[in-house]
Amino acid sequence: MSLRKTVEIFGLKISDISAEELAGEIKNSISTGTKISITYATQAVLNKYYEDKSIRSYYDEFSLVHADGVGVYLASKLLYSNKGFSKRLTGSDFYEYLAFSAELANAKLFLFGDTQQTIDKVGSSVGELKIVGKECGFGFDTASVVAKINASEADIAVVGLGSPLQEQWINENRGAINSPVVIAVGEGIKIFSGTKNRGPKIVRKIGLEWMIRLITNPKRLWKRYLIGIPLFIYRIIKVK
Repeated sequence: MSLRKTVEIFGLKISDISAEELAGEIKNSISTGTKISITYATQAVLNKYYEDKSIRSYYDEFSLVHADGVGVYLASKLLYSNKGFSKRLTGSDFYEYLAFSAELANAKLFLFGDTQQTIDKVGSSVGELKIVGKECGFGFDTASVVAKINASEADIAVVGLGSPLQEQWINENRGAINSPVVIAVGEGIKIFSGTKNRGPKIVRKIGLEWMIRLITNPKRLWKRYLIGIPLFIYRIIKVK
C-alpha cells in the first residue's frame, strides 16, 4: 500500500488522494521504473468487499486504492468526520485528467477490456497519451494479452474487466507484466474511447452521475444503484 494517508471502510484501506497526486504517483512510477498497481473503491465495490471475504485479498494486494465517487467520500465523513477524505475523486474525472495531463505527455498506453466495439473506437492517441496496443475483454487468452502488453512496451497497462475480475487478473499476472503501472478502471475504458455518457457537468458536480448511468442502462444497473446504495448507507450506519 501507498504511504499516503488512508481511510478504512469495511476494512479496506483507501488512499486520500487527488487526481493531480494520483497522476504524480503514475509519473514517478514510470520515471523510476517502480512497479505499482492501482484500483478504485466505489460504493458497489465496497458492497462486494463487505459481502465476500474471498475477494478481499485481491484488493489488499494493490499498491494504491483510490476512492471513486461522492458516496464513498460522504461515507468517510460519516464514519470519521474531519478525519475522512480531504479530497473528492471520481474515477471518470481522473481518467480524463490522465489523458490530458502535461506531466504524462507521450506516456504509452495499452488498453485491455470492455467490448470490441468500444476498443475499436479508441484512436492512436488519447489526449497526450499514445495508444500502443488494445485488446478486447471478452474471449481473451491471458498469456497472449500479457505478451502483447510486454511487446508494446507500454508505460501504463489499463485493465477494464469489471470488479472483482480485473483485480484478480491483475494480481495473478502483475509479476509477468513489465509495464511500470497497471491500473484497473472498470468501464473507464469508455472514457478513452469517448463512448461513456456522463451527463451534464452540473450533474457530475453534485454527485449524481450514477443516475445518468441508471437511466441509460436500467436493466443492467438497477440492482447496483436502487438496492446497492440504500444497502451501502445501512452498512455505513451500522459500522458507525
